[in-house]
Amino acid sequence: MATNKAWEKPIKKNAFDYTFLEVIEAGVVLEGWEVKSLTNNSNFIFDGAYVKNINGELFLVGASIHGNDGNNHDPNRFRKLLMKRRDIDRLSSKAQIERLTIVPVSLVYTGRYFKVKIALARGKNHADKRETIKKRDLNRENSRNQRTN
Repeated sequence: MATNKAWEKPIKKNAFDYTFLEVIEAGVVLEGWEVKSLTNNSNFIFDGAYVKNINGELFLVGASIHGNDGNNHDPNRFRKLLMKRRDIDRLSSKAQIERLTIVPVSLVYTGRYFKVKIALARGKNHADKRETIKKRDLNRENSRNQRTN
């Protein structure tokens, strides 16, 4: 039996590859085996996933949820995102006009629903990624120094 504890799992690869400009939460349509798989802490891969506008609806593309029941499910299927119409239109128009990407930031489980935090994002160039690595290493070094003192 799965517990009803809430959790949030960030997608670290997207945080490294993109600069998030605006974050919003959206519901996600899942099939029963996907819910069972996610609540039982099965593996899911959202690295490289993005959100695509198809006929005025947003879909999560490239996210992989693997079932553990042995059935022949499609782990890479498109998953519909549930949002208000004006939010969909606003995000889609901003993404198209400003040449931005909509990417998932984290997967959130509230104990009852699964939601995906998505963000309007601008891709980082190589120099920005190096700067992020330097900051991370500096923070790690500072925390080590504080522990030893």
